[in-house]
Amino acid sequence: MIAPTRRMLLGLLGAGLLAACEVPPLVDAETASTINVRNVVVDTSQIKGLSGGREYQVSPEKINSDLTAALRQFMNASPTGNTDVAVTVTKVKLVSPGEALLLGGNSFITGIIKVQGADGSEVLPATEIFGSSQMARLGGLIGAATSPSPQKDYLDTVTGFATSARDRLLGTN
Repeated sequence: MIAPTRRMLLGLLGAGLLAACEVPPLVDAETASTINVRNVVVDTSQIKGLSGGREYQVSPEKINSDLTAALRQFMNASPTGNTDVAVTVTKVKLVSPGEALLLGGNSFITGIIKVQGADGSEVLPATEIFGSSQMARLGGLIGAATSPSPQKDYLDTVTGFATSARDRLLGTN
């Protein structure tokens, strides 16, 4: 049997390795350099709110509004842009203090992103995308004790998803 301290060390090592993994860009550098986002549309019809995790209620409409605003901001959407971005949210999960106590991990959002040119041409076919809060929680008492408030965790997760989508579509800023 592995001692609790060894488990924590292995968990930290695993989390560090995962954090160090670079996710591939969604499009090649040449295509990314020509994208100027015009419009962002978010669809939350496939979710009922937050999945499991924290006991915090956020309606699909609120998730839609917050995620749309964050994506528009981080992608510098402009009416004069040449590309439309559509995101269908498939899951929003906030890690509870209890989960942090046992496993650690990040809160996250998953979805499908599709990108079209203003003329309707396909720039990026429907592709799965994942984004998480930038605050990884350690396993054990430290993870549970350092969990942010549900509101902050939710906002950090929305911001993390929008940042990840921007970086993967347009290149890291």
